Amino acid sequence: MFERSIVSASRLLVVATGLTVSAVAAVPAIASTEFQGGGFVTNFTGCDAQGWSGVVRVVSRMQPAGLPENDPTITHLSIVYGTGIHIIDFAGPPSLDWAPVDMWSTWTSVSEYLDGEVAARMLPGSTLSIDTTTQQIVLNAEIDGFSGLPGCSALVVVVLNKDARTPSE
Repeated sequence: MFERSIVSASRLLVVATGLTVSAVAAVPAIASTEFQGGGFVTNFTGCDAQGWSGVVRVVSRMQPAGLPENDPTITHLSIVYGTGIHIIDFAGPPSLDWAPVDMWSTWTSVSEYLDGEVAARMLPGSTLSIDTTTQQIVLNAEIDGFSGLPGCSALVVVVLNKDARTPSE
């Protein structure tokens, strides 16, 4: 009886391993040029009304404008928190100049376009030139109107690496 259990468990392990290998091998290429990483949001000023303070760790994804399979003019940046997400759309590549951005927010399945005047600029040390050879992006972004809150500003610092599944030219 004990030997039979070992044989059954061994067969189950072989099948599970085979399924895992098959699933990993079947991971398709993504349909955009994407960078993934993480960092933090901090230096909140005037954000007390929504409870923003301290240092908030984030996971982040970015699809830079003009790269293969990406929007030709809009850079998408997703900032994922433990309980929600901000999506920021920059018109064109990151810049040291203040520029209006579109920002969306989703918290507990309620999604909204943040209709306030939201603007962003990159700070020195940010990766400003992004092309098909770029492997890593560093963003130090100052955001005014953060989370759609007038008078609220924050610093977003993320480091993103090119996803290996990114399409080639």
